[in-house]
Amino acid sequence: MYRFPRLLFLGSLLLSSSMVVLALLAPIYEYSQNPFASSIYSYLSLSCHQLLSRSFWLWGSNIGLCSRCFSLYTSYSITGIVLLLIDRKSSFLSLLNRRSTVFASLLIFPILIDGGMATLTQYVSTNLLRTFTGITAGIGLSFAGYKLQTWMTRRIENANASANAKEGTVGCGV
Repeated sequence: MYRFPRLLFLGSLLLSSSMVVLALLAPIYEYSQNPFASSIYSYLSLSCHQLLSRSFWLWGSNIGLCSRCFSLYTSYSITGIVLLLIDRKSSFLSLLNRRSTVFASLLIFPILIDGGMATLTQYVSTNLLRTFTGITAGIGLSFAGYKLQTWMTRRIENANASANAKEGTVGCGV
């Protein structure tokens, strides 16, 4: 039961990483005239508008995600993997874990402003700004996901410890 929160976080990293890989495979397949390319673009369109003017290009084709979504998924995946690889007892990670809610909020805030302004007004941001807000939001969401995973694990451990204490099974050698 202790592994469920970690598996949930790992699942989100796997999904995010697969989106990045598919986004990079789409133009490669399109360039090689592989019919699977259209299926990839269709699948990725479920999570992204894929506007050509807001996308990165590879070999004469747009990658399967806009610059903001691609940057968000990429930075989420990389940051999440780094957080999982860092030792849990690391003083850096424990400091970030205590402050991660504020840190994550500050990193997610720019995408809310940029995306909100684009949605509510005639404002159109540049691909550079979209990439920046995608990267910061991906890092912030990864920290939030890691914090949620550690919080859920602690809650489960505490609930199990208190249940064992009530039963008198702690330290009985059984």
